[in-house]
Amino acid sequence: MKKISIFTKRAVLLLVMVLCLSIFLRGGLSTYVNAASPADNGRGETEFAGGTGVEADPYQIATAEQLSLLSSKNETYMDKCFVLKNDIDLAQTTWTPVTSFTGILDGSNHKITGLKIGSSDAHAEMKNKPTGLFGSVSGTIRNLTVSAEIYVSDESTYTGIGILAGNLFGVLDNCRTEG
Repeated sequence: MKKISIFTKRAVLLLVMVLCLSIFLRGGLSTYVNAASPADNGRGETEFAGGTGVEADPYQIATAEQLSLLSSKNETYMDKCFVLKNDIDLAQTTWTPVTSFTGILDGSNHKITGLKIGSSDAHAEMKNKPTGLFGSVSGTIRNLTVSAEIYVSDESTYTGIGILAGNLFGVLDNCRTEG
């Protein structure tokens, strides 16, 4: 068995002390734990109205901007859990469909209005892709009403069109569409 020298023991102890000191000076271990949260905007604040994104504590969506995060940061949020806290009006928003959603969205019997699908201001990158509030849903959407206008000049440019989802492989429970 190889004997560890006193110099090696002291070097390891010094390294551990430096690591502990650096963690303490940067605000403690909670800084590192909080930094791992995808909803953290870098200032220790969440991008949503609350929640942690798990089923027992879903991210809370209260504004059109927060709903847009599901689309703009789709890879980060596609498999998380969400709950609507308010009715949301998308009339002033050029909506980009949530590409793929595998999580849970509970609308809490709220309504999303003002959605325009396939309008003249539709994004060119959405051509030949499923489109709606969600492009493709493999997760669960429940207790939600969505009111939208669909503008289609050539149906062949989309692989699926719907108010709620272009393609549905998941579960819709107590959902309504209007438009």
